[in-house]
Amino acid sequence: MCAFHGFPADRRAQLDFVPSDAAASKAAALKARWKPVGPKKAFLIEGDDRVGALVDYYDRLADVKINVTAANAADRGG
Repeated sequence: MCAFHGFPADRRAQLDFVPSDAAASKAAALKARWKPVGPKKAFLIEGDDRVGALVDYYDRLADVKINVTAANAADRGG
């Protein structure tokens, strides 16, 4: 799994996954009797942790009228 984002949606939850193997992830979701929706669009950006790390990316997205709905950050450690 490359990334995961979960949040409440009404009285349920929405779980968004960015899998390294989309077909295997969909098969696992169906086996668990989940109702997968998608695919959706996402950006996975890796780099150094620093103040303003995403500003250049967001500026470029704004320049072409792409809105960012949500963002997450994680540290892989090390």
